[in-house]
Amino acid sequence: MEFCRVKLWRGKTYMDINSFAPCGLICGLCKDIHIECKGCRNGGGDQNCFQLNCCKTKDIAGCWECESFPCGDGYLGDEKWRGITAGFAKCIKIVGPERFYKNVKSKLGSSIDYYKYTSISMQNIINIFYD
Repeated sequence: MEFCRVKLWRGKTYMDINSFAPCGLICGLCKDIHIECKGCRNGGGDQNCFQLNCCKTKDIAGCWECESFPCGDGYLGDEKWRGITAGFAKCIKIVGPERFYKNVKSKLGSSIDYYKYTSISMQNIINIFYD
């Protein structure tokens, strides 16, 4: 199993497998990654997160690899976060993490405030990237 991460090297970013949270959000592009959070796969975020622990238990990289996706648990069951997490995970499932990362970075930039995208439907999130 591999994961994705964005690393900084001489001011440049590149992907490696720990940057994607199991829920589909891209920790490496989060505005909080360098301030107060180091990403959920690296001990930051909520270590009791349902998605993080479920994916560890199932030995899968993220919700996009789960047979039960989209389930109604954790962030995928939270009305506020369901749209963005399910939308991101669905996009990753369709185009893969590397292509989706490039799409997110080109559409939303390299410092995303995910709170701005809460309470938006999964389809509207997908439409941001593939209209």
